[in-house]
Formats: sequence, C-alpha cells, structure tokens
Amino acid sequence: MDLHRDSTDLLTEFASSGVRYLVVGGWAVGVHAEPRYTKALDLLIDGSSDNTERALQALEACGAPAGLIEEVQTMTDDELVFFGTPPARVDLLRQIPGVDFMEAWGHRKDVNWQGTTVHIIGIDALIASNLAAGRPKDLDDARSLEAVRRHRP
Repeated sequence: MDLHRDSTDLLTEFASSGVRYLVVGGWAVGVHAEPRYTKALDLLIDGSSDNTERALQALEACGAPAGLIEEVQTMTDDELVFFGTPPARVDLLRQIPGVDFMEAWGHRKDVNWQGTTVHIIGIDALIASNLAAGRPKDLDDARSLEAVRRHRP
C-alpha cells in the first residue's frame, strides 16, 4: 500500500520521535483484509502528556504550521484534528469507539511501510471499533475483518 509522501514523512518522524500511535480506519482495514479507498490516514494517538509532546515535536519537524500544533496540543478526547486534503488527508484522534488505546497498543500489528515500521491497530480492536461506530461502511468492514479472522490459523 502506497502512502502519500507527506504521510510517509509524518510516520517516519513519529517513529524517530517514539510517538505511540495506531493506524486505524480504512488503512488498517486494508492491512488486515482488502485494501479499499479511504479519504484519510486515521491515526489514534496515545493522549498521555509525554506522548503528546513527542507528537508535537514530530509535527513541528515535518513543518506543520503553528495553528495545527496548537490544535493538537489542546485537542480533547472527543475531538478530531485533520490536515491535508483527500486522499492525502491525515486525521489525528485521541479516542475511537470501543477501544482503549493502551490495550490496543499491546495487541498492535507492526508492519513495514516504505522502510518505516508503522503501528497498525490489531484486528480484534479494529473489529470492536467498527462495530461500536455502527456506520454502514464500518459494519461492512467489520464483516470483512471477521471473515479474515475466521480463516486465520
């Protein structure tokens, strides 16, 4: 799966800075099941203060404008901060339905994307999140993921 260059740069900087995050949403579905179109790279960020500081430093290193840095610094668990335009948009989240970050972190799947280790939410947590979200596309994704999980050794 090929990411937009800016997204790859961000994930590389997150890796260098030790940011705890998980790829969720459509890109994660594509890793576990079948790739599908998605308008954004969704990143669930651990909201602890030390991790937030590392994420802010990584965003600054990528040239993020001061306004975006401030939005990320002050975002609450129920807010979404995004930048870029589809399909190269990046959505930063602190919480997703049905998932505890630290529990999901412990069951993540690490993959190599274009030379960078990227942290993908595990299939079980992704299914739980899709079911909790309840939107038609999320429910479709949950069914696809459940089929994959049933056929895994």
